[in-house]
This record gives sequence, C-alpha cells and structure tokens, in this order.
Amino acid sequence: MSLQENLDYNLKNMFTIIKRLFKSAFLNFRRNFGLSMVAVFAIAITIFFMTFIFVADNLGNIVVEDVKDKITISLYFKADTTEEIIFETKDDLINLTDTRSIDYISKEVALQNFIDRHRDDPLLMAALAEVENPFLASLVIGANTEKSFDNIIRYLEDSPSSLFFEKIDHTQRKEVISDIFNIILIVQTIGIALTVTMAITSLLVVFNIIKLTIYGLKREISIMRLIGVSRRFIVSSFFFQSLITGLLGMFFGLIISLIIALSFDHRTSLGLEILPFFTINFIDLIKFNFGNLVIFQIITALFLSTFSTLIAVKKHLKN
Repeated sequence: MSLQENLDYNLKNMFTIIKRLFKSAFLNFRRNFGLSMVAVFAIAITIFFMTFIFVADNLGNIVVEDVKDKITISLYFKADTTEEIIFETKDDLINLTDTRSIDYISKEVALQNFIDRHRDDPLLMAALAEVENPFLASLVIGANTEKSFDNIIRYLEDSPSSLFFEKIDHTQRKEVISDIFNIILIVQTIGIALTVTMAITSLLVVFNIIKLTIYGLKREISIMRLIGVSRRFIVSSFFFQSLITGLLGMFFGLIISLIIALSFDHRTSLGLEILPFFTINFIDLIKFNFGNLVIFQIITALFLSTFSTLIAVKKHLKN
C-alpha cells in the first residue's frame, strides 16, 4: 500500500470513527433528553451571567474613560472680576500636573449657550430679555483622575485669588462620579456571585447526568466491552455527548443574551440614559466585542460540560 493510499485509508477510518462517536453521543443525549436539556439550560444560564460580567466589565471601562472627560470643576468669578485676574488664575492652574484642560467661558458666551439651549422656551426667553446678563464668567477645569479632582479643589480653596471666586461647582459632580464607580463594582460583584453559583450548578448537573447515563447503559457497555469495543471509544462517546451539551448551552446562552440586549437597546433608542451625559447601547457593545465574546463563551461552555464528564467517567466507568 502506497503512502497516499495509507493516508486516505487512515483519514477515511478517522471520519468513520468520528461519525460513530457522534451517532452514539446523539443517541445517549436523546435517551436522556429531559435531563440533558436541564444541563443545557444550566450551562445557558451560566453563559448568560458570564456574558453579563463580560459586558459589564467592558461597559465599566467605557464609563470610566467617559467619566474622565466629564470630571470637570466649574469655577465662577464674581461679577466685577476683570479678565486679567481670570487669565492669571488660568495660567496658575495650567501649571498644575493634575489639570487636564481649562476652558474660559465669558459672560457673553455663557449667555449665548443658555439661549441656544432654551430658545424654544418663549417664557424663559421673555424673562431673560427683561434683565441684564445674569451669568458669571467661569473657568471649566478638567481633571486627569478622581484624585486630581480633589487636589484641584484644595488648591482653589487655598488660593490667594479665592476672594474673587463666587462659587466652585464640584460637590454634585463628585457624588455622581463616586456613585458610578460604586454601581459598577456592585453590578460586577453580583454578576460574579451568580456566575460562580450557576457554574457549580452546571458542573453538578452534567456530572449527575453522565453518571445516570453510565448506570442506565451498564449492561450495554458490558456487552460492547465483550465484543471488543475499546474503552477509549466508550469514553469518547460520553465526551462527545458533553460537547453537544456544551455547544447547545453556549448557543442558547448567546441567544438569551442577545434577546435581552435587544430589549435594552430598544429602550435606549427612545432616550433611556443612566446619566445625563452617558447613554448605553448594548448591541453596539456586543457587536464590538462579538468575536472575543463567542470564543469566551465556547471555552466556558465546553469546560463546564467536558470537565464534569471526565470526572464522572473516571469515577463511574470501570475498566
């Protein structure tokens, strides 16, 4: 037999064995269909929670980056403060390593910004026309980090120029920023706890299903061994059964995740915002990470199903 013929024979033999393994695995899956679907469901829920953590982690990173651009302090000057003093204060702040950016907003610009935002409110516009420009000149100071935010505030409060300051607007924003980080931490902690719980449940469910399958096929396995079927083939058939269970669990877990993401995406398209300056689009978030997410789900699902199977086979399938 030539090398090519030998290769063709081995390939044909390999595909025949794989076909028989899948056939045996599907037969085992169908015999215990109810229990197998319980395992599929358990893995699907685990995958959903792991997807939730994956998305929450990416969302947290996006929010953190977005918040960095929103960590600003509005420094308002008294009405009689000259621009010379304002620009001197600005120059002093630029020299701080904690400062990311500084924008000067004059009284005229502040007035125009207000008009642009509320031009559709005739009552407000009429009231504004009755008074002089009520707005104050200000500096909008961007901070590099939350710690920088505190450092800049302390610097302003101790600054000799503070007698020209009307107000330092920071307290409300600082609370919002702290709330963001706390919410992200709580969500991730809950997600991890639920995922660990469901992962343990999935391992136990798959383990017991394979154990029951082995006990149910005890006589059949004995006959197979008597007629010369190798133990490797029998073990492999259970392993292939776990692959089917894991892949189905991954598929349904992904479907559940997409359905829930679509429902949230519909709500955000109508203007649902978690913050005045930040809006979530879960579908775009999943699309952007879809490749990594699917790989992550497949690895998790196959680990949950095959790990339990290998333990059950080792413990309950005798030589």
